[in-house]
Amino acid sequence: MKILRYIVAGCGLAFIGLGASADMADDKQCHAETFYTQMVLGACTGTDGSQDAAKDAMKAFVVAKQNQRTGLTCLTCHENLAPNYDRRPDGLHTFETLGGQVLPSPVTVAAIKRYITPGAVPQAPVHQKILPGTTAGTPAGH
Repeated sequence: MKILRYIVAGCGLAFIGLGASADMADDKQCHAETFYTQMVLGACTGTDGSQDAAKDAMKAFVVAKQNQRTGLTCLTCHENLAPNYDRRPDGLHTFETLGGQVLPSPVTVAAIKRYITPGAVPQAPVHQKILPGTTAGTPAGH
C-alpha cells in the first residue's frame, strides 16, 4: 500500500538512475523505467510530469545541499546528463546521505500503469475470515 500511496499522492519529487525507454520518443517525457526516489517519481508522474520537472527538482536539491558537500554538481550522482541521466554506482547512496528520500522499494513504470490504467484491477488483499464470537485480529477462543 505504501507504493500506491506514493503513486496516488505523486509524493514529493523523485530522482536518479533512469534507463532510456525506446517507446518514449519525446525527450520532454521522463525516460525512467524505474523510480528510486520520491523526488523523481513526483516530478515525472505529477500534473506537470516531465523530464524538465525532474531536472528542475534535482537542480533545486543540488543547490539546497551544496553547503553539505563541497563541489556538489549533477555529475556527483550521474554518469551523464540528458537524455538518460545514468546514475553512478554510488549515486543513490550519495543522494540519501544528503537527505534525499529513497523509496522503500523501487517503483516501475509498469506498476504505475497498472494503477492508473482505466479498468485495471489490482490484486485485492486477502481478508481474514472472522469466526462467530470473534473480532478481526482476535483468534477464536480468546
